[in-house]
Amino acid sequence: MTLRRARTGDGPGGAAASLPHTDRGHSAAPVRRAGRVGGRTATTRRYRLRPYRHWVSRAGRRQVPGHADRAEVEGAVVVSGHRSLADTEKAVQARLGDTPVPVCHERMAAVASIYRAAAAVRQYFENSVLRDAELTWTAFVVLWVVWVWGERETRRVAEDAGISKGTLTGVARTLQGRGLLERRTHPADGRLALLSLTPGGERLMIRVFPEFHSEEAFVTEPLSDDEALDLADLLGRIVLQVETRGADRRLELLDGQDPRPRRSGRRAKG
Repeated sequence: MTLRRARTGDGPGGAAASLPHTDRGHSAAPVRRAGRVGGRTATTRRYRLRPYRHWVSRAGRRQVPGHADRAEVEGAVVVSGHRSLADTEKAVQARLGDTPVPVCHERMAAVASIYRAAAAVRQYFENSVLRDAELTWTAFVVLWVVWVWGERETRRVAEDAGISKGTLTGVARTLQGRGLLERRTHPADGRLALLSLTPGGERLMIRVFPEFHSEEAFVTEPLSDDEALDLADLLGRIVLQVETRGADRRLELLDGQDPRPRRSGRRAKG
C-alpha cells in the first residue's frame, strides 16, 4: 500500500484530532462489507452505530441524518440536533438580552461544526475499529506517530500527536504495560527519553491501520477527493491561526499575565 500525506494535517494526529469529544458509550455492531483500499477491492468491517444527532449542513435544501431517520432541512444550517442556525441565533439573543454583544453567527456555526465533526468521528472510530484493538483515539495516534516516524523523543511525539507531555506520559505508560511501546533514555542526553514500537506494536499497527484507513474513507464518503482536500486545507488554516497567533491572543486577553492553573473542579478539602 502506498501512503500519501495530505496537504494539511498528518493523518489522525492532524487538524481536528485533538478537539474534545463527548457522548461515549454507543454500541457498535460489526457488519462485513466490501470496499476499496489503495485502489484494490478488500473486504473490511463496518460498524453500525446508533445515529449521531449533531450535524451541520450548508444553507439550502439538503438531506441530513436525523435522530431516527433522514430529515429534510430547507434554507437552514443545523447546529445541534434538529435546531437550525436561525433557532440558535434566537436562543443566543434571548440569553444576551439587551447586552450589546456582536455575534457572528457564521463563525459560531463553523466552530460548532468543527467540534461536532471531531466528536462524531472520534466516537465512531473508538467504538468500531479501535475497539477491537482496545485502543483509544489518543493511544492510536501515539502509536501511529511512532510507527510512521520511527523512534522519537517524547516531546516530539507529544507535539506530533497534538497532546500535552503529561497526557503522553499516561498514554505511553499504558502502551508500555501492554507491550506495544518501549521507552529508553536518550544516549546523548540523559534528561531526554525516546519512544519506539515493540515488535508487538509493529504487528498491531500493520493489522489495524488498513482497517482504520478504510473507515477514514467511509466517514468522508460524502465528499469528493477535491472536497476532502479543500476541507483539509480549511481546517489546516484554522490550526495555523491558533498555533501562530494563539499565544499572542491569550496574552492580550489576559493583559500579559500568565494563565491561572487549571482546576480539577473539585472543592478544596476543609
